[in-house]
Amino acid sequence: MNSAIGSMRSSPVGPGVERRSAWWLPSRSWAPSLFVAVVAMVVVAIARTSLVDDAYITLSYARNLAFDGHWGLVPTATANTATSVLYVWVLAGFTAITRQPVLAMGIVYVLSALAVEYGLRRVARRTGLPAWFALLAATLIVVNPLLISSIGLETALGAGLIALLLASAVEDRPVVFGLLGGLLVLARPDLAIVALVVFLVCHNWRRRWWWAPVAAIGITFPWYLWSWFALGSAVPITFFIKTENSTWSGFGNVYGFHNGLDLYFRVFPTATSLSVLPAVLGVLAALIWVVLRVFRPTDRVRQLDRVAPLALAGVLHYVAYSFLGVAPYHWYYGPSIICTTMFLAAAVAAAATPAQRSTVALRPRSGPLAVVVLLAVACLGYYGSRELPSRFAPIQTNWAAPEQYAQIGSTVRAIAGDRVVASTGEVGAQAYFCDCAMADLFSNPAAVAGLLPSVMAKSGPIRRKLLDVNFHHFDWAPPGMKPELVLQFLKTPPANAIAVWIVDSPWTPGPGPGPNYIALVPTP
Repeated sequence: MNSAIGSMRSSPVGPGVERRSAWWLPSRSWAPSLFVAVVAMVVVAIARTSLVDDAYITLSYARNLAFDGHWGLVPTATANTATSVLYVWVLAGFTAITRQPVLAMGIVYVLSALAVEYGLRRVARRTGLPAWFALLAATLIVVNPLLISSIGLETALGAGLIALLLASAVEDRPVVFGLLGGLLVLARPDLAIVALVVFLVCHNWRRRWWWAPVAAIGITFPWYLWSWFALGSAVPITFFIKTENSTWSGFGNVYGFHNGLDLYFRVFPTATSLSVLPAVLGVLAALIWVVLRVFRPTDRVRQLDRVAPLALAGVLHYVAYSFLGVAPYHWYYGPSIICTTMFLAAAVAAAATPAQRSTVALRPRSGPLAVVVLLAVACLGYYGSRELPSRFAPIQTNWAAPEQYAQIGSTVRAIAGDRVVASTGEVGAQAYFCDCAMADLFSNPAAVAGLLPSVMAKSGPIRRKLLDVNFHHFDWAPPGMKPELVLQFLKTPPANAIAVWIVDSPWTPGPGPGPNYIALVPTP
């Protein structure tokens, strides 16, 4: 096995692919990119009305940064709860141009989908795989129900960066690889797993790969240093909020990340099955590849040598999150699905394409391609069979529809004025449409200061020492946001309610079967 891995770094590829082209050169044909762009635009145009609540947290950060140069969820308080600083920056840049955060989100989503197709096309050119594998992978990612349900979050941006990262690895560009690896970490810190796996397996030590970590540190260090001093923590506070709430209850069971998909199968069976199937097939393809690589290493099998690390990265990401102990938010499964789906497309392309050709052979080996194409069609059919535009994402865990939260936020802004309002716990859309002083764990520095002591108390000696360093500049007595009004989920509206809204959701583990209410009441 060691000899097989060793040969992965210098395995021969198809004829003509050794030629190294400029990074910026366009493809011979724009048709695949155009197709991906059109599909992505249609998907995001439909999905914009059903964004999950956490997407609005990022949109609020981006709007505040673009319009006021302010880093925080609400305009009245600085916070450090943006998981993806890179996504906030990119969204803020497009928001400053378009003046519309949701439109900026759509632009970034389409560009991210194009980055997937472009990056994998570069991989195909270098490895000898047919170029259409990039189109297949990008399409599978764009139409995946779980990934559609993650639109507005940094998931799509991460997919684009992963494809470009792999391209820089197979083209032996250490500086570009390091910069992209650093951007991947800024897009989402846990994606360092993907960057590290690709680096360890795909790199070529003879090409001065020590430049890669230097470039990665160079692009990430300024932000983390600034965050450590200015925001009081190099690590986003979201990490501690999410790990403190590590399980959900429902259907008589307790669910964490490791068994969370079972919960989604119960509530959203069709969407979850279509979402997970590409990952399952990708892992199965990787296992078959390992066996063939060891016992029958043909040229066709060796074509996958430098794409195979994606499958390993996807599995390791799932394992790492399972050990980390976090709640099963559906977008947490995104990186594993993305990585294994990319490998699945590459494996199908290698199997369906005869040696020395780039067209599909209509032989039994084309069966896997037919299965994957039918899977993509099934995803599109499922999405199109729903009422469009839909009120809810295919998979979502919110207790109200986005348009209901939008109405609540707009009304609260008119009622509350300058008064502080405590959120229901799902703060994203309410805060975005209220654009007011809304107190929540994600927006209120005083609430975070109250949470962290319990986190540190439960830490072992080594972790406690690391936390002490991380919070060295943390303000443990920040100005608080004292709510004068409170938004509450209730089964029965109280007599002292200032305003009441009926809300509904297919997410059954919520407040309970309808009708459910959100009421605005004075602070007790």
